[in-house]
Amino acid sequence: MDKKELLHNYLNHPMHTGLNLSVQQDNGTARVSMVVNPNICNLVGTLHGSFYFKLMDDACFFAAISLNHHHFVATANFNIHYFLPVSKGKLSAIAKVINHDKNKYVCDCDIVDEDKHFCGHGSGLFVAPKKTYIYKPIN
Repeated sequence: MDKKELLHNYLNHPMHTGLNLSVQQDNGTARVSMVVNPNICNLVGTLHGSFYFKLMDDACFFAAISLNHHHFVATANFNIHYFLPVSKGKLSAIAKVINHDKNKYVCDCDIVDEDKHFCGHGSGLFVAPKKTYIYKPIN
């Protein structure tokens, strides 16, 4: 599966229904954006932290594979700092590969809202597995 097919399958995966995701990637960087809606907010009306992680994790994944060394990377470790709760609007995770060595990628990522407020920061280690994975579209 080429990158165009991978992106199509990612954006159309059933778990992304209602998120209005978009992805841009280029040479070690990526931006993944989504629209916050009430269905993914917690009991106090703010976006559940798992979506902060998902945005950052996905942005780092796309940043790493944009370097064209590996077609898949898995998250080995990820640290998150939450700074601003969000209840509505568009969020963007902006990731950058800050170090790459053989099959390992270290990435930094920031989340900003549509007014450019800093909402969160994360960093993680991503590893290209020894096994070759084949992407399978979800029907």
